[in-house]
Amino acid sequence: MYIVVVFRIGGMHYYPGHVSLNMPHFHRFHFQATIPEMSERDIEFIDFRNTLRQNFFNRFPKMRMDVKYKGDDYWNAPMVNDYGPRSCEDLAVILGNEIMKLLPDLTGEVTIFVMEHDRDAGVVYREEAENLVSKYTNLPEDRQ
Repeated sequence: MYIVVVFRIGGMHYYPGHVSLNMPHFHRFHFQATIPEMSERDIEFIDFRNTLRQNFFNRFPKMRMDVKYKGDDYWNAPMVNDYGPRSCEDLAVILGNEIMKLLPDLTGEVTIFVMEHDRDAGVVYREEAENLVSKYTNLPEDRQ
């Protein structure tokens, strides 16, 4: 038995050294985590999603954004998350670590997808999230 939580947060990031992506650019990042449950309602998914989204939104510095989008307040705000050089895979590792902080006794397979605009995704599985650190997931703000 699993729960799936999904949320979106607007953010800026860049890809160092890439010809066309090396400047900060906006994405509506789509986060999805599949988390095992031992029994029905073991984890109340609406509360968990809201806590996870708020914690993830608050952990990064903000960047001014003058473009308005329809929908979710987390990406319609004038200030969006500044993810710096982090990739979708980096953000998935950080989200996996956040899940493990919130649910330290969790057992079973956790799968995290981070997508740019609800398409192309980076995917991390729990075993990777516990052991995987890239040069961009170990910045000072990632060690909270």
